This record gives sequence, C-alpha cells and structure tokens, in this order.
Amino acid sequence: MANSNRFLVAVIGVWAIALWFASVSVAADPASAAAVSPATHVTANEYCPVMPKTQTEADLWLDYEGQRIYFCHEVCKSRFRRAPEKYLTNLPLEMQRAIREHPQAAATADQPMDMAELQHDHMKDHRPSSDPAASGIAGREVVAGNRQGTSTLSRVGQFLGRFHPVAVHLPIGVLLAAALAEAIFVCTRAEWLSGAARFSVLLGAAAAVGAASLGWLNAMSANYDGDLAQVLEYHRWLGAGTAVLAVVVAVLSEVYRRRPVTMWRVAYRLSLFITAAAVGLTGHLGGTLVYGVNYLAW
Repeated sequence: MANSNRFLVAVIGVWAIALWFASVSVAADPASAAAVSPATHVTANEYCPVMPKTQTEADLWLDYEGQRIYFCHEVCKSRFRRAPEKYLTNLPLEMQRAIREHPQAAATADQPMDMAELQHDHMKDHRPSSDPAASGIAGREVVAGNRQGTSTLSRVGQFLGRFHPVAVHLPIGVLLAAALAEAIFVCTRAEWLSGAARFSVLLGAAAAVGAASLGWLNAMSANYDGDLAQVLEYHRWLGAGTAVLAVVVAVLSEVYRRRPVTMWRVAYRLSLFITAAAVGLTGHLGGTLVYGVNYLAW
C-alpha cells in the first residue's frame, strides 16, 4: 500500500511539474499569440470549401488572406488550414478573386514555397489589429488564427500533445470496464470480477494521468473559436479532474482491499461510478471538438 501511494504521488508530481514548465513556456512565447489576417470581406460562402455540397455553420470559420471562410465541420476547417490551396476553387468567384488580389497573396505569387513556409509567413505578416473597425470586423471578437511556438520546450510540448487522441482511449476503456465489472460483481459475487475491477482501476488511473497530461499540452496549441473555444476549456479541466478522480479511486480500491469495511467499500464504489460518469462526459466534449457542437442532433 505504501509503495502504491508513493508511486501515485510521484506520478502526480511529475505531471504537475511538466504542465507548469509547458505553461510557462507557452505563456512567455510571444509568437504563440493568435494571428488573424486583416479582413475586408466581399461575401460569405454558403457551402463548405472542403465539402462543397454541405452548407456551412455560422460558428465555424477562419480568416484567410483577408476573407472570412466558413465551414461545415471542425475537421474541414483543420484540413483547409493545412492545405488551403486545395480548396480555394470551391469558394465563390468573388472570394477567389479577393484572395488572389490580397497583398500577401500577391507578394508570394512569384515565389513558390512549400506549405510550411507559406503558413509561417502568413502568421508572421498578419498581426491582429487593435482596432476592430480597421480590420473590417466591428463589434466581434477575433479569436481565430494559427499558433506556433518557437521555443524548443514549446515545440516539444506541442509534439507530445498530438499523441493525446491515441493515448486517451486506454483510460476510457479500462475505467468504464472497471465500473462495469464492479457493478456485475455486486450482483453476482463472482470474485474474478472483483479482481478484474481492481486491475482496471489501477491501469486506468495511470493511463488517465498520462492522457490528461498529453491533452493539456495539446490544448495549449489548439485553435478553436466560438462555442468550441468554451468546449475546449470544459474538456481539458474536466479531463484533468477525471484523472485526479481516477487516482482517488485507485487509492480507495487498495485501502478497501486491505480494510474491507462498509465505509471504504461505499467510498470506493461511489467514487468509481462517479469517475465512470466523468469519463463519459469528458469523452462527449472531446467528440464535440472533433465533430462540432451539433453532432448528436437528432
């Protein structure tokens, strides 16, 4: 029991230190601020440039070469950001013409460069205006833009954060399996289910700490606007809280195994089922970030 507690404390300590260093690095990096193109919008696209037969959503947009471009899905927005030249021909002709005539586009038309260089120059040369009217956006908060950290620590944090979608599936699966095994054990009293729940809780707690750490790093360089920006805040804080709950469940599980009294049994099972519910809610918010706020609409 003492060794398990020391291990959990060490894991949480390393997690907190890593998040603190990454937060300081991103906060101190002036290049990580959002960059938005000065916009003189000639029209709005009714259909998504990535999926031309699908109508756009009002809260899914980004500014590109002076034009506000709307999308039907967060995934489409990400694809456009990575390779905008692939989808420009799907925009209305007025928007295509305005993009070609934009000063940044004209300056680079005769100097071919790869996509990484184009995105870098686009972010460097288009700083957000302090006057909304001067940028052509009056009365609306500018939140879009590409973030790019320049410090080594920031880049390492951003790179590690990209593994969050891969790592997060393990704690989701095993923590839900632990709750299911414990619920069936209560009904059947099959001892192997109790052992399965114990193993799943310990594995899930360790995996949750790792996945939440990667998710926090990923959120530092994420670029969402509108309702999704708020969803991201809820998702990362609830994810961190779920990881803490999973660690609490693991500790209570070991205490209950060594002191099988009613108080510890109730505390362990209650915290386990609460954690399972938190896992489901956190996963729902993660799905919202990928598929949009209306992806469960009937």
